[in-house]
Amino acid sequence: MISFLISALKIIFLLGFLIFIHESGHFLVAKACKIKVKEFAIGFGPTIWKKQGKETKYALRLIPLRWICKYASEKKNVQKKKVLLLQQVYLREFL
Repeated sequence: MISFLISALKIIFLLGFLIFIHESGHFLVAKACKIKVKEFAIGFGPTIWKKQGKETKYALRLIPLRWICKYASEKKNVQKKKVLLLQQVYLREFL
């Protein structure tokens, strides 16, 4: 029973770390492309800790099984067009 719990905790930690790397990539690329990030948060549920940066709110929430990287946009269609255009540029550069 104890070994099962330890294995489950290891898997949760590993998945959390991989999701952190993934969402950090979204965050860093958005910042590099000058797209405003509204919120970067760890977990879901009630907020335990939060800090407001210049344009981004950083938060730590109760259940750390999800990462959030929310983008601020004036109009959703304009933001989507920007992201699609940037994806096309990066694809041309790297492929």
